[in-house]
This record gives sequence, structure tokens and C-alpha cells, in this order.
Amino acid sequence: MTYTQACPSGVVAIEVWHCHVTRNLADDALRSLPQATIAELAGLQDVERSRRAVQLAMRRWVLADRLKIAPVSMAIRAEHAGPIVVPSLEVGMSVSHHDDITVLALCKQPCTIGVDIEPADENDWEAAVEEVLTPHELTSLMALAPQCRPRAYFTCWTLKESVMKVMGEGLDKRSPGSIEVSLPPAPAELISIDGDPPSRPWALRSIHSPGHVCSLATASGSSIAYRCYSWPPLDTAEPIY
Repeated sequence: MTYTQACPSGVVAIEVWHCHVTRNLADDALRSLPQATIAELAGLQDVERSRRAVQLAMRRWVLADRLKIAPVSMAIRAEHAGPIVVPSLEVGMSVSHHDDITVLALCKQPCTIGVDIEPADENDWEAAVEEVLTPHELTSLMALAPQCRPRAYFTCWTLKESVMKVMGEGLDKRSPGSIEVSLPPAPAELISIDGDPPSRPWALRSIHSPGHVCSLATASGSSIAYRCYSWPPLDTAEPIY
């Protein structure tokens, strides 16, 4: 029984693949990509080209391994970031990065998902709180102990970004303050969009690690179950948690 089949009805199963981008890994990734894809990356700055190459190589490997299809059958464009259609099958996929950390989320079900990763703390984390948070979110944040606020803020931020990815809207189209979510220690929940309760069910989930916060969102299902993996795998793909 696969991970997806083992999940109860209404639960969306998502695999989250974590990768630390290095120069050697980026060079290996570039060598593994089709020439047409490499040409698309040629105009990018070195750091951005390395990150995108690793993301694309990871997508191809994960899809081939988890869906049991040949990488040569996949036409993945360098700018593609939404659901990916492969022969006779639609899957949900989303990617995000912070500096040299990249994450890829895969759902082997026909639904749209969003993932976002951010640091758990930064020196200037308070600079944009009034633009990012709604008044109610800001009140909830300030009610927390000071040492808990940075992680709670970035949890809120990543949840909003994940929701916007599902909606197909980036920061150029939507203000994060137009979306309201719950803050820790409350369970992750989408409360409103443009001041109104969501018109369809949403499932949100946050994953906490020592240095980062990663959040997932989907407008399908009642809840999210996740497993985390490291890429590239040493031998076989085994969940790290």
C-alpha cells in the first residue's frame, strides 16, 4: 500500500523534499537536464541558474521515481512552477527556496498545492509586520512571548504564501494582508480572503525545523499528511521525518 493510498479519505498526502544547493550539486544538475532546458537557464545570473537547475533536476528525479515514469517523457520548462501534467496523470507540485535551501512538494493526487519556506528568524523580521499581517493577526502575534514572535510571524507568512500559490497569485497581484490565517500555537487554518470566509474547504499545515519554517496549503481535502525526504537520496528514498 502506498503512502497516498494509506491516507484516510479527505486527507491530502504530500511529500516534501528538502535540498541544500551546493556548487557541485548544481553542476551535476545542469549536466542531467535536456539541452533545451539548459538554454532557457543561460540568461540567469550564476546563483539563480544554480538554484533553478537543482530545482528542475529534483523535479525530474522525484516525478520519475515516485510516479514510475521515464524522465525523457517529461517536458518541464524552466519557468514552470504549478501543477505538472505527465502522460495520463496530473499531480500537484510546488517549489520554494530560501538562500541555498530548496523545497519541493509533491502530491500524487489531482489537486493544486502550495509550499513556502522561510527562516525561523531574521534580524529585521519586524520591518514589514504591519503590511503582512491583518490587525487581528498582529494582535495575536503581540500576545505571544517575545521569543516566540519571530517563528510565529514566519509561520504566518509562509502559510499566506502557500495559499497565494494555490490561488495562482503572487505578491505582484495580491497583498499578504488580504489573507488571514491562524497563528501558532493554534492549528494552521485559513480564516479569510479579502475579509470573507473561504468559499471552499482549505487544508493548511506547517513544518518546523531548527532553522526554518515550511508551510503547505491546498484547497482540496480536509487535512494534510506529510512526509519529509532529503534530496538527492543517498541510496533509496526514505523519509527523514
